[in-house]
Amino acid sequence: MDLVSSILAISVRAGTSLVFATIGEILTERAGILNLGVEGIMLMAALAVGAAMAALHALLTVTMRANQVVSGLSLTLFGSGFASFLGQRLGPTSNNFRLVGLQGAKFVTLKVDFLQGIPILGALFNQDILTYAVYLLIPLAWFFLYKTRPGLWLRSIGEDPQTADAMGIDVMKSKYLYTILGGALIALGGAQLSLSYTPGWAENLTGGRGWIVIALVIFSMWNPARSIWGALLFGGINAVQFRLQASGTNIPAAFLNMLPYLGTIAVLVLMTWWEALSKKIGAPAALGAAYMREDK
Repeated sequence: MDLVSSILAISVRAGTSLVFATIGEILTERAGILNLGVEGIMLMAALAVGAAMAALHALLTVTMRANQVVSGLSLTLFGSGFASFLGQRLGPTSNNFRLVGLQGAKFVTLKVDFLQGIPILGALFNQDILTYAVYLLIPLAWFFLYKTRPGLWLRSIGEDPQTADAMGIDVMKSKYLYTILGGALIALGGAQLSLSYTPGWAENLTGGRGWIVIALVIFSMWNPARSIWGALLFGGINAVQFRLQASGTNIPAAFLNMLPYLGTIAVLVLMTWWEALSKKIGAPAALGAAYMREDK
């Protein structure tokens, strides 16, 4: 029982950053904008910076109608390189090393004593503040998308921006809004990594999680409520491989480190295949397509 509770606690903690970023990317893609700059934004890991990078992506893709794939990849390259440049000034050979590593700023763990006694699920209530925020974010994002008029407008923009425009919805403004909001949430995911999961800064801190997020958006079928399952899958496999390494297994550490990514990709492939057979894949019809009002 204690082992299961421990694995659940680690899974939730490891998956929190992915949930933030996945929901952020879902909102962005629901507006018809593909943002492949997730990895770069997470590495920069600051709320305002993430919003600014997303705003630049919106400027290039919405106003200037640049290729969304190229723009997103450029953000990833820029974010990765600039984060590495800034991080060198905080590395072990610098005078600012005290700002990173185990001595860095971090969110403290908040315990809800009267809920911790619940078997297994009590592990959910011994987490940092950003993890508690995710508990609220998931139902709020789902409710917004499927039970509110602005959420309906957002979905209509991603499906058919011409029709949404004809209905009086400000398509351009909405694309900017949800791209920037999505970027801010993605940045929160990166911040959780450096301020809670692995306090401090290190080269390539995200470890490819930005690309896992792109996969989890498809896994969740652009539904925020399903994002938690993909994040728990990744976090759970991550927790198990840590346990295996700690037990002194003969399995190579490099292979164990690959397991969370291999497991997530394998499930994604199976889910995509299954959903394709049942014709339930819910990608926004206008995802990745440039739109200008005069195109009508």
